[in-house]
Amino acid sequence: MTPLYNDIKLGTFFTPLEWGLWAVRQYNLTQKWLQGATIFDPTCGEGHLFEALIEDALRAGQTKHLLPFENLYGVELNIHLYEKLCQKMYSKYQWKVDSQRITCSDFLFYTAQKEFDIILSNPPWQTFNDLPPSYKPIIKPLFVKYGLVEKTNQILLGKSRIEIAALIVMKSIAKHLKTNGEAVFFIPMSILLNDGANEQFRTYKTLNVDFAITEVYDFLGVTVFEEVKTRYGLIHIQKNQKMKFPIPYYQNEQNEWVRYSAKPIFNFTDPLSKIENQEWMNELNENSKIVLPKQFIPRQGINTCGANDMFIFDDYQEVSQDLVSLSNKKQRNIILPKKFIYPLLVSKNFNSNIHSHEVSKWILLPYQTDGKPLELSQIEQYTELYDYLYFNRPFLAYRRGKMINTWIKRGYFWALLGVGKYNFKRHKVVWEAYGRREFKPKLFTGIWQANQSLQAYISIDEFYEAQQVLIQLCQGKVEKYLQSMNMQGTMNWAQPGRIKKIIEFK
Repeated sequence: MTPLYNDIKLGTFFTPLEWGLWAVRQYNLTQKWLQGATIFDPTCGEGHLFEALIEDALRAGQTKHLLPFENLYGVELNIHLYEKLCQKMYSKYQWKVDSQRITCSDFLFYTAQKEFDIILSNPPWQTFNDLPPSYKPIIKPLFVKYGLVEKTNQILLGKSRIEIAALIVMKSIAKHLKTNGEAVFFIPMSILLNDGANEQFRTYKTLNVDFAITEVYDFLGVTVFEEVKTRYGLIHIQKNQKMKFPIPYYQNEQNEWVRYSAKPIFNFTDPLSKIENQEWMNELNENSKIVLPKQFIPRQGINTCGANDMFIFDDYQEVSQDLVSLSNKKQRNIILPKKFIYPLLVSKNFNSNIHSHEVSKWILLPYQTDGKPLELSQIEQYTELYDYLYFNRPFLAYRRGKMINTWIKRGYFWALLGVGKYNFKRHKVVWEAYGRREFKPKLFTGIWQANQSLQAYISIDEFYEAQQVLIQLCQGKVEKYLQSMNMQGTMNWAQPGRIKKIIEFK
């Protein structure tokens, strides 16, 4: 039985009419519709893209009663949006929507054996991680079916940020687009520009069917969806074509679309990089990787899994040779063993002034220096630590997340993510990985710790080796590579997975 979730909304952001008109005119979709092409919107909402087609035709002199409404097809999950669509189309255009052509159901379980000439859609912009809990297990197998992950557990172990929009695009092409048909999608740009979660989309194949993205419009700096903070754009797809690079890549500069080219630099499924000129290509290609020893792996900072107030402090006072008093906004004068308290990097530590190595935050790490969490028998040797952790057990033991729960189920409710032997090496080359526009690594000596996704680092034992790594990372081509993906200012600016792309480990 097909599951229905028609009382929920999934990442719904309606397409403004002016941008719907822009999209249909960009690819002459209205004329194709008027000439008999069938057009399908798998997530049609209130019908904004249908409205763009109709308005474009009317403004060109067509009359309402002669428009080929019978060639418009769609699916909408939410019953309230579907009802609005039907009401609006009748009141504005005297089009009585045929429920056999435009249906209220879940497109991901839409089984109609019909293919269309054109797909035009603005699918939901929501990651798997942010979907309603009851919906996740229902659709997990579909990510495997359409080639976005190999196994369902990958969605929980590292690919929870995969976009549901990617799944809708894949199913639309595989099941509902005619041979050699074309598709136009508004999409979150993470599908094309981010590492990791959406990488398999960039095989450009679904159910063994090839498709090619023929153009990309990147709306960086252009406001289309007022309430959306994530990056978004528009792509044009041709079915049954193999993906070839480079492809046209447009950005709006001073109200004009400027054409660039884009391609993955190192591997076929890598994020797209914007190519500005031949000199850029000569400087940054598959032969330009930085060579580092294989143990110098970029890593992300420590993740408390929602327990910052339990582990991170902004006031530190020595009480004795072995104890310190710690405070933050939620807790005051917490006494803990000094040996488990470490300096935590913050943004001001990356300033160029002489005070950038001052400590302003500290983090509790109940760990051995081999990177393993303390055993209960070890914690019991430190009365203050034992009392503190067990006082906070009701919160710490119920943190959410597959990876942290693996530790909690084993009895280590005081565990954190992003902690290993590498945390306790003497030197770290660290850079700000989140929300920056420049790549400026710094060398920190001492047992500094990096802070969640805000920073990433390479840990090293020997000072001389750390200096050499810093010199290599400070080469301009690293920053050029990062900037080529237009991720400046985002959470994905320089995360470890992205930096690994430009490193060859030997």
